[in-house]
Amino acid sequence: DLGMLLLRKSARLSPSDDDIPSLRSKAREALSVAVLAKNNEVKTHLVLSALMVEMGQEELAETRFLNCLDIELSNVGKKITLDSVDELDGYNSDDLCPADPLIYALMSGFFSQQGKPLKARKALLMATRSFKEGNHLPPVQDHGKPQRTSVLVLARASLYLFELGLVGLANSCFSVAKECDVAATEKA
Repeated sequence: DLGMLLLRKSARLSPSDDDIPSLRSKAREALSVAVLAKNNEVKTHLVLSALMVEMGQEELAETRFLNCLDIELSNVGKKITLDSVDELDGYNSDDLCPADPLIYALMSGFFSQQGKPLKARKALLMATRSFKEGNHLPPVQDHGKPQRTSVLVLARASLYLFELGLVGLANSCFSVAKECDVAATEKA
Protein backbone atom coordinates (compact mmCIF):
# COMPACT_ATOMS: atom_id res chain seq x y z
CA ASP A 1 0.00 0.00 0.00
CA LEU A 2 1.46 3.33 -1.08
CA GLY A 3 0.19 5.21 1.98
CA MET A 4 1.94 2.83 4.35
CA LEU A 5 5.13 3.00 2.28
CA LEU A 6 5.14 6.79 2.44
CA LEU A 7 4.55 6.78 6.20
CA ARG A 8 7.37 4.29 6.75
CA LYS A 9 9.63 6.48 4.63
CA SER A 10 8.73 9.51 6.77
CA ALA A 11 9.47 7.45 9.91
CA ARG A 12 13.09 7.07 8.81
CA LEU A 13 13.59 10.83 8.49
CA SER A 14 14.72 13.23 11.17
CA PRO A 15 11.71 14.77 12.99
CA SER A 16 12.78 18.20 11.74
CA ASP A 17 13.03 17.11 8.08
CA ASP A 18 11.06 19.39 5.76
CA ASP A 19 9.88 16.41 3.65
CA ILE A 20 7.70 14.92 6.41
CA PRO A 21 4.62 17.14 5.84
CA SER A 22 4.72 16.43 2.11
CA LEU A 23 5.08 12.68 2.65
CA ARG A 24 2.22 12.69 5.16
CA SER A 25 0.02 14.66 2.80
CA LYS A 26 0.72 12.18 -0.01
CA ALA A 27 0.14 9.29 2.39
CA ARG A 28 -3.20 10.76 3.43
CA GLU A 29 -4.22 11.07 -0.21
CA ALA A 30 -3.14 7.48 -0.98
CA LEU A 31 -4.90 6.11 2.11
CA SER A 32 -8.07 8.06 1.30
CA VAL A 33 -8.14 6.49 -2.17
CA ALA A 34 -7.45 3.06 -0.65
CA VAL A 35 -10.35 3.51 1.77
CA LEU A 36 -12.66 4.24 -1.15
CA ALA A 37 -11.37 1.21 -3.07
CA LYS A 38 -11.35 -1.18 -0.11
CA ASN A 39 -14.09 0.23 2.11
CA ASN A 40 -14.15 -2.70 4.53
CA GLU A 41 -10.37 -2.80 5.13
CA VAL A 42 -10.13 -1.92 8.83
CA LYS A 43 -6.34 -1.40 8.96
CA THR A 44 -6.45 1.16 6.15
CA HIS A 45 -9.15 3.13 7.97
CA LEU A 46 -7.19 2.83 11.20
CA VAL A 47 -3.92 4.13 9.74
CA LEU A 48 -5.79 6.98 8.09
CA SER A 49 -7.39 7.80 11.46
CA ALA A 50 -4.00 7.88 13.18
CA LEU A 51 -2.52 9.99 10.41
CA MET A 52 -5.38 12.48 10.74
CA VAL A 53 -4.66 12.75 14.46
CA GLU A 54 -1.02 13.45 13.66
CA MET A 55 -2.01 16.09 11.09
CA GLY A 56 -4.26 17.88 13.62
CA GLN A 57 -7.55 16.80 12.01
CA GLU A 58 -9.12 15.47 15.21
CA GLU A 59 -12.78 15.63 14.15
CA LEU A 60 -12.10 13.68 10.96
CA ALA A 61 -9.96 11.22 12.91
CA GLU A 62 -12.73 10.67 15.43
CA THR A 63 -15.21 9.92 12.63
CA ARG A 64 -12.72 7.57 11.01
CA PHE A 65 -12.16 5.71 14.31
CA LEU A 66 -15.91 5.16 14.53
CA ASN A 67 -15.88 3.87 10.94
CA CYS A 68 -13.18 1.38 11.98
CA LEU A 69 -15.39 0.12 14.79
CA ASP A 70 -18.46 -0.10 12.56
CA ILE A 71 -16.55 -2.16 9.98
CA GLU A 72 -14.85 -4.35 12.57
CA LEU A 73 -18.06 -5.09 14.43
CA SER A 74 -19.99 -5.78 11.23
CA ASN A 75 -17.24 -8.24 10.24
CA VAL A 76 -18.11 -10.27 13.35
CA GLY A 77 -21.85 -10.06 12.68
CA LYS A 78 -22.82 -7.11 14.89
CA LYS A 79 -24.98 -4.42 13.32
CA ILE A 80 -23.99 -1.33 15.28
CA THR A 81 -23.49 2.13 13.84
CA LEU A 82 -21.93 4.75 16.08
CA ASP A 83 -22.56 8.34 15.03
CA SER A 84 -20.39 9.96 17.70
CA VAL A 85 -17.90 8.93 20.35
CA ASP A 86 -20.37 10.12 22.97
CA GLU A 87 -22.43 7.05 22.08
CA LEU A 88 -19.62 4.84 23.42
CA ASP A 89 -20.60 5.93 26.92
CA GLY A 90 -24.15 4.66 26.54
CA TYR A 91 -23.46 1.33 24.89
CA ASN A 92 -23.29 -1.91 26.76
CA SER A 93 -19.73 -3.19 26.43
CA ASP A 94 -21.03 -6.59 25.31
CA ASP A 95 -22.16 -5.07 22.03
CA LEU A 96 -18.78 -3.48 21.26
CA CYS A 97 -16.49 -6.46 21.82
CA PRO A 98 -14.59 -8.27 20.59
CA ALA A 99 -12.97 -5.97 18.08
CA ASP A 100 -9.35 -5.53 17.11
CA PRO A 101 -7.73 -4.28 20.36
CA LEU A 102 -5.51 -1.98 18.29
CA ILE A 103 -8.55 0.16 17.37
CA TYR A 104 -9.46 0.75 20.99
CA ALA A 105 -5.81 1.22 22.03
CA LEU A 106 -5.34 3.98 19.45
CA MET A 107 -8.63 5.54 20.54
CA SER A 108 -7.41 5.46 24.15
CA GLY A 109 -4.23 7.28 23.18
CA PHE A 110 -6.25 9.73 21.09
CA PHE A 111 -8.66 10.55 23.92
CA SER A 112 -5.79 10.85 26.38
CA GLN A 113 -4.06 13.27 24.03
CA GLN A 114 -7.28 15.33 23.90
CA GLY A 115 -7.54 15.47 27.70
CA LYS A 116 -10.58 13.17 27.88
CA PRO A 117 -9.53 10.69 30.59
CA LEU A 118 -12.94 9.01 30.98
CA LYS A 119 -13.20 8.24 27.27
CA ALA A 120 -9.55 7.11 27.27
CA ARG A 121 -10.28 4.69 30.13
CA LYS A 122 -13.42 3.39 28.43
CA ALA A 123 -11.49 2.75 25.20
CA LEU A 124 -8.72 1.03 27.17
CA LEU A 125 -11.26 -1.15 28.95
CA MET A 126 -12.66 -2.13 25.55
CA ALA A 127 -9.15 -2.87 24.25
CA THR A 128 -8.33 -5.23 27.11
CA ARG A 129 -11.75 -6.85 26.93
CA SER A 130 -11.41 -7.34 23.17
CA PHE A 131 -7.94 -8.84 23.70
CA LYS A 132 -9.33 -11.35 26.20
CA GLU A 133 -12.47 -12.23 24.26
CA GLY A 134 -10.65 -12.36 20.93
CA ASN A 135 -8.20 -15.00 22.19
CA HIS A 136 -5.15 -12.99 21.18
CA LEU A 137 -1.65 -14.15 22.04
CA PRO A 138 0.03 -14.35 24.47
CA PRO A 139 -2.81 -15.71 26.61
CA VAL A 140 -4.08 -13.33 29.29
CA GLN A 141 -2.89 -15.61 32.10
CA ASP A 142 0.68 -14.90 30.91
CA HIS A 143 0.33 -11.14 31.46
CA GLY A 144 1.56 -11.22 35.05
CA LYS A 145 -0.02 -10.63 38.42
CA PRO A 146 -1.76 -8.25 38.44
CA GLN A 147 -2.48 -8.59 34.75
CA ARG A 148 -0.88 -6.07 32.45
CA THR A 149 -3.04 -6.65 29.38
CA SER A 150 -3.62 -2.92 29.00
CA VAL A 151 0.14 -2.29 29.03
CA LEU A 152 0.68 -4.95 26.36
CA VAL A 153 -2.08 -3.61 24.09
CA LEU A 154 -0.91 0.00 24.40
CA ALA A 155 2.76 -0.92 23.93
CA ARG A 156 1.90 -2.80 20.73
CA ALA A 157 -0.12 0.21 19.53
CA SER A 158 2.76 2.53 20.31
CA LEU A 159 5.25 0.38 18.40
CA TYR A 160 2.88 0.14 15.44
CA LEU A 161 2.59 3.93 15.32
CA PHE A 162 6.34 4.53 15.76
CA GLU A 163 7.01 2.26 12.75
CA LEU A 164 4.74 4.54 10.71
CA GLY A 165 6.35 7.74 12.00
CA LEU A 166 3.17 8.80 13.81
CA VAL A 167 5.10 9.87 16.86
CA GLY A 168 2.56 12.12 18.59
CA LEU A 169 -0.11 9.45 18.96
CA ALA A 170 2.57 6.81 19.63
CA ASN A 171 3.88 8.85 22.55
CA SER A 172 0.37 9.27 23.88
CA CYS A 173 -0.22 5.50 23.79
CA PHE A 174 3.15 4.95 25.43
CA SER A 175 2.35 7.44 28.20
CA VAL A 176 -0.93 5.70 28.96
CA ALA A 177 0.91 2.34 28.96
CA LYS A 178 3.42 3.69 31.51
CA GLU A 179 0.57 4.95 33.71
CA CYS A 180 -1.09 1.52 33.55
CA ASP A 181 2.17 -0.21 34.40
CA VAL A 182 2.74 2.07 37.41
CA ALA A 183 -0.82 1.40 38.60
CA ALA A 184 -0.37 -2.39 38.18
CA THR A 185 2.97 -2.27 40.03
CA GLU A 186 1.39 -0.36 42.92
CA LYS A 187 -1.33 -3.05 43.11
CA ALA A 188 1.23 -5.86 43.32
